[in-house]
Formats: sequence, C-alpha cells, structure tokens
Amino acid sequence: MPQKAVKNGPRARSARQAVDLGTALVVAWKTSARVTEYLLDHLDATLWRAEPPGEKGRTIASIFAHLHNVRHMLLVQAKARGVPSKLDRHRTTAVQARAALSDRADAIAAVLESAAGSGGPRAQLSAGRGRVFSAAVTHEAHHRGQIAMLARQVGHPLSPEAMPGMWEPGKRRKEALGGKPAPARRMSRRP
Repeated sequence: MPQKAVKNGPRARSARQAVDLGTALVVAWKTSARVTEYLLDHLDATLWRAEPPGEKGRTIASIFAHLHNVRHMLLVQAKARGVPSKLDRHRTTAVQARAALSDRADAIAAVLESAAGSGGPRAQLSAGRGRVFSAAVTHEAHHRGQIAMLARQVGHPLSPEAMPGMWEPGKRRKEALGGKPAPARRMSRRP
C-alpha cells in the first residue's frame, strides 16, 4: 500500500516513518516511571509517614516502597541480572525510595530493550516481557492515583502545578530521556 503524504503544518513530511516498537515501549515505560518520580518529587514532606484516614491502609512511604518492591519482583520474574534487595516499607526514606525507583526504572527499561532484540518495526516482545511492561505501567498508574488521593485526604493535596504536571507526558518523556527534570516544589524537606 503506498504511503500517504502528511500535509499538516511545520512538521509535514513526505512519507510516514516506521516506528521502532521496541524503542516505543522503552520510551513509554521510561515516561511512566518518570511520572512516578515526578509525583514523589512534588509531595509535601509531611505526607511521607502520615497515617491514612481511619488509620487503615498504607502510608505514602509504604506505597512507594511497594512500587519499588513490585518492580523488584518483575525484574526477578524477567530473570534480570543484579536485582538489588527490596525496600523496607517501615524504614525507607523518600530519598532512598527515589534513588531505588530510578535504578529499577532503568533496569526494567533494560529488560524491555533486551526483549525487543535488534529493534525495528517488527521487533518481537515475548509474552513474559510484555507482561512486565503491562503490569508495571498499570500498577504504577493505580498507585499514583491512590497517592494523590491520600495526599488530599490528609490535608496536603498536590499543588495546582504538580497535579497537572503528571499529565504532561511530553515534558515527562523529555525528562525521562535525559532532559532536565522540572524542579521539585513541595518535597524540599524530605524526611
């Protein structure tokens, strides 16, 4: 089938370019992981160990430790090398969680890059590696919503700048791929 020319504005091109699916998955994962880090960076420090309403459920610290530990589990399932230990949900600090999440994000990206093999538009992603990607993205999106809700419930909602910042995938993607991260406004006094 012949390629159509795209004639819309300054980004017009003569033919559609093939998409490297392996690279697209890695970029999608890195963007999602960066949104999780962005959320942590923009939380008020007093929220880290705040008890949830009704004193039932996980603290925000515990949720971030859980996110890391699920990444750990996914890496073990994917038979990744050099998987470091889990975080203790009762003792981890925001700084430790941030560093661990960043390291595990890179490790999952490496699993996805390896799974995509040589790349190209017809790259194959094994069912197991596809589950790693799907589980990681959907799981983290669920808990990001939970964290934002808990922050609001304990009286420290995300700032008007931070909440929509999680929904700026272009900016988070650029940061994930090496651009300068947006400065954190709220988590300046990390516990």
